[in-house]
Amino acid sequence: MQLDELTKEEINRLAKPIWSSLIISANERDYQSFSKDFSTEMFKHATREIINNQWENTPMLTSLKPEPEFMGYLKNKGRLRVLWKQKSSATDDELLGHLELIIEGGQVKVDGAQIV
Repeated sequence: MQLDELTKEEINRLAKPIWSSLIISANERDYQSFSKDFSTEMFKHATREIINNQWENTPMLTSLKPEPEFMGYLKNKGRLRVLWKQKSSATDDELLGHLELIIEGGQVKVDGAQIV
């Protein structure tokens, strides 16, 4: 699969289950499920300790609403950045979700995930 050749609809179909899984796992504070699609590099930077600390200190990260709105994407060499409008029950603000996907070992992997 070439990420830069996917259509908007294909990107949404590919990324939405991955993003939804991250939301559910974050809300449950389940690092094992949260990290199941991480790339090798992502595992180095998003360790159990770091993620648990973020969950502990940032309530909006563990109260995400399960209805993200697909906003669009950016294609780069070997990398796909998918953007979501995300809400949390901890705030009335709209949040930006950012998911980075790569192909590693022939599989789609999460190489970045962020809520701002």
